[in-house]
Parts: sequence; structure tokens; C-alpha cells
Amino acid sequence: MILFSVLATIGAAVVLSLLDKFYDDIIKWLKVIGQVAKKAVQGVLIGCKTFINAGRAAFRTAGKEISRNYSKVGDQWQVTEVERNVSADKIPDEIYQQAEQTTDDLLELTADIEAQLLKNYQ
Repeated sequence: MILFSVLATIGAAVVLSLLDKFYDDIIKWLKVIGQVAKKAVQGVLIGCKTFINAGRAAFRTAGKEISRNYSKVGDQWQVTEVERNVSADKIPDEIYQQAEQTTDDLLELTADIEAQLLKNYQ
């Protein structure tokens, strides 16, 4: 799970490839979601998991980025889901290839985004 405290501390990154740009755009989006969600949800906003519904590579249609944001109210966990549409030309071939290899409708990108955050931080 990507911690919102980590998102808040990471500065701008040098974009090297379309895949880097794709992840950096998601990171910027997550920062905005984090600020809005802190005001909108009850309890303490902890972090998020991020997915993309990119369809199958053969279709190359627009996808949806999905952020599942987790907050805690007392002992109770709360999940708030936020989505945005992404045009097909913004989704790198690597993402389509990963989506092609999964049997799920959603491709989880959380670990990839965490790696991008670490890369940007160093």
C-alpha cells in the first residue's frame, strides 16, 4: 500500500520514458486525491492501492485508473474509490503487455508506483 505520507514528501522527478511519465502522472493524481480525501473522509487517511483497467492490448482502448484509498475510523477500516479515464495513447505498451498476461479485469500498479517513488526519491 502506498502511504500518503510518502506521497507528500516526494518532490518532482526527472521523466525518462513514457512508462516513467505514466507513473509520474499517477503519482501527481494520487497527491491530489490524498489532499481531497483528507478533507472528505472520516478518520485518518493511511494509504492507497492503485489499479488500471486497460482492457486487452488487442483493443487498445482507453483505460481507467483506480485508486482505492484506505482510512481508519477507530478500529474500522474505510475504503474510498476514485477513478479517472485515461486515453489509450497515454498508456505505455508495457502496461498493455502486463494487462494481457493477467486474468483479472484490473492490473494492480501499486508495487510499480512504489518503485517509481523510490527511484524519484534517490
